[in-house]
Amino acid sequence: MVMTRDGKIQAIEAVIRVTNGRSGKLKQRLVELKRRAANLERAGRQVPQSLIGEIEDSRQQIEKNRVYVENRRAEQDKIRAKFEADIRRFRELKTAAAAGK
Repeated sequence: MVMTRDGKIQAIEAVIRVTNGRSGKLKQRLVELKRRAANLERAGRQVPQSLIGEIEDSRQQIEKNRVYVENRRAEQDKIRAKFEADIRRFRELKTAAAAGK
């Protein structure tokens, strides 16, 4: 049971790492996009709508990733709680069976 629990938690952890890696790249991209927009504004030029859209899309994706990771962490907590209850019950039954022999 412990191995099954740990396997499930590790699988979710791997997905979280990938998502966090993507978020890191998105954050770097957002910094660059904002820098481009600021340079245009300083030069007295209008920021193209496409650039504004890319900035907003990046922000939204970063937020979606944050929520996704938060939900996966909650899923890990539920798995831990469920398996802890299952393990506790298994031990109780095992103890009761041993006492009944």
